[in-house]
Amino acid sequence: MEDAPARAERILEGMEERYREGRHRRDQHFVRPNDYCLNGVLNAWARSKAQDSAQHAEQLMRRYLKKDAVLRADSISFGTVVNAYVRQWGRGQGRNHNGLQKVNNLLTEMENRALADDERIRPTLHAYNMVLGAMSRVRHKRP
Repeated sequence: MEDAPARAERILEGMEERYREGRHRRDQHFVRPNDYCLNGVLNAWARSKAQDSAQHAEQLMRRYLKKDAVLRADSISFGTVVNAYVRQWGRGQGRNHNGLQKVNNLLTEMENRALADDERIRPTLHAYNMVLGAMSRVRHKRP
């Protein structure tokens, strides 16, 4: 049986496909998926207990960073992916410096996109707090 995040993603993809197909037909109107739809699916992946849920959430978000996408990822999307990685660590997966680097890279990418005038992606206080919280959970080796 398919799990809830995968079902939610399949629904989102179906909405997008029906919108793309019906966009040029005047006799049919399809609901255009928006950032709330995307962020809801990302949140489903972030809350999933599947081992690769954070990576899957990031891959999905990256698909919707393209300018030609029907809907585009935003600051909430990035924050949700950061949250997915933090939750993954809370389950004992990825508590290492590589995981910390991944979260820090996502935050840096948000900052760089904001500096490049991407109006949809700006680092939020919540994202910074999640990264700081993740840093506090990483075990450091002492020399």
